Amino acid sequence: RHKLLNWANITYRYHRKRQWFFEKCDMVTQVASVAMGLAIFGKPLQDYLPWLGLFIAILAFFLWVVRYAERAQCHKQLAEDARALIGEIEALPFKEIKDKTRQPVERQMHRH
Repeated sequence: RHKLLNWANITYRYHRKRQWFFEKCDMVTQVASVAMGLAIFGKPLQDYLPWLGLFIAILAFFLWVVRYAERAQCHKQLAEDARALIGEIEALPFKEIKDKTRQPVERQMHRH
């Protein structure tokens, strides 16, 4: 029981951290895209328009291909599933878990 609970808690924390990471990547990429888009209208940056365009295209590539928001949502769902599993494990009495884990072993022993 303790090993399973530990695994579920680690899984929960891992997916929450990944969710946070992808949400921040999504936000930073969107902010950078908007900033570069606005910079195109500035007079001092007119000489760098091709480079700004390339940078915006790269940012758009990450937004559309990597799809940070979808990955964040996926990790959020996996974290919620891990949290639900923790609740189910904690709700079971220890004896019931012990009996359920012993049953497959006893069945295998009776086959031989």
